[in-house]
Amino acid sequence: MDVFVEHIVKKQNSTSDYVKKALILIAAFLAGLFVLTFFSALGLFPIGFMAALGCFIGGIYLLNGTNIEYEYIVTNGEIDIDKIIARRSRKRLITIHVKTFEEFGIYDREKVDASDCDSTLIATDGTNVDSYYAILKHSKYGRTLVIFSPDERVIDAIKPFLPGPLRGRV
Repeated sequence: MDVFVEHIVKKQNSTSDYVKKALILIAAFLAGLFVLTFFSALGLFPIGFMAALGCFIGGIYLLNGTNIEYEYIVTNGEIDIDKIIARRSRKRLITIHVKTFEEFGIYDREKVDASDCDSTLIATDGTNVDSYYAILKHSKYGRTLVIFSPDERVIDAIKPFLPGPLRGRV
């Protein structure tokens, strides 16, 4: 029987995300005001107005780019993790096979030793509440720590494909 489960997690905004959004808004406003003033001083108000409008639209585009979601797709023991930016673009972050997991469980920063990992992928909702981790060997990234926030359906889809020693711990 084939297994196929999808789950989307929206990244929660942190304080730094709010600061970035505020800076984008301020920069777009100031750039638009500067462009409008510059072209108005040259007697080209219509061009300045259009350029200022472009600055505001660009600022809104950048502002929407801070809305991030992660999608986990489990298909017969293979997990694809995608990053969705502002619901307009999607990027595949990693494809992993559950059978390559060396460690898997509920993520606890104090208990998980990531010092010997070559790379780390964090694809969580930003709160790290109910997050899971997996340490695995990846052909492209080497020994990798993956931190993600799956729901019960995703965990149930992963369990049958886990290596024997890990299956009993979850």
